[in-house]
Amino acid sequence: MLRSLKELERTTVNAADGDVGSVANFLFDDDLWTVRYFVVETGTSFEQRRVLISPVAFRTIDWGTRVVQLGLTRREIDGPAGEVQLRSANEVSGYDIRGKDGGIGHVVDFLVDDATWAIRYLVVDAGSWWANHKVLVAPQWTTRISFDERKVFVDMTRDAIKNSPPWIENGTVDREYEARLHGHHGRLGYWSPLSTRVAHGTEGAAGGALAGAVLGAVAGPPGMIAGAVLGAAAGAVAGAVLDADASREAAHTRELDAVIGVSGGNIGAPSVRHPHAPGLVVPPGGESP
Repeated sequence: MLRSLKELERTTVNAADGDVGSVANFLFDDDLWTVRYFVVETGTSFEQRRVLISPVAFRTIDWGTRVVQLGLTRREIDGPAGEVQLRSANEVSGYDIRGKDGGIGHVVDFLVDDATWAIRYLVVDAGSWWANHKVLVAPQWTTRISFDERKVFVDMTRDAIKNSPPWIENGTVDREYEARLHGHHGRLGYWSPLSTRVAHGTEGAAGGALAGAVLGAVAGPPGMIAGAVLGAAAGAVAGAVLDADASREAAHTRELDAVIGVSGGNIGAPSVRHPHAPGLVVPPGGESP
């Protein structure tokens, strides 16, 4: 099912041995367009700071009460993680969307698959030229992102957007609507066989990360090596079934698997703090959440 990241903000996060805090932001991989970490504001037990928690650590999510139950203890959360370049969802929210013939609107939200945490759509407010309308744009329809200019460029026109199947905000995005939307823009759906082969790269990353998480939590330091090896193997298997066009995604997946695996599965906060936000813990070399 597709979920709004905005609606997931302030969700309560509980560890196996007590409360951790609430969700404040999300970090995603802008190559595979997948959420890698939830940024969680912690309580007094963590001295009022932020930690990063991977979705693979989630044991259950109660969508009704908005509570995430982790399979980790608070001590396991408060550990080092590897170096990964990620983007902040809060930062990208507000970016302008530029089409072939001008501005389309700006990003206000993301719709994610709650099974794989893949970002399926950017929610775009087109109110600057089409009053009271929001539209959905799949990440695969973008041609490039300029983080310096704070712009996302898409290969479509205003007319194509305006004539697309209407989207009702807060309504359910089902497969029938998605098929009409993709068909209108002449694009393959991410659920199609060809697109699914590309998605195997993301599945390999998730599998490798989960293996690292379990082994790291149980075995401690040995899990660092085992997690990296198993993560890389998962990416390699995924790469074997991908076509030539998807090999780049597979290689990137293996890199992410190895990084997460090296953390020993202790997928909590990294130990490096952002220089412009001392209270914020971010991946070394990464961007501020």
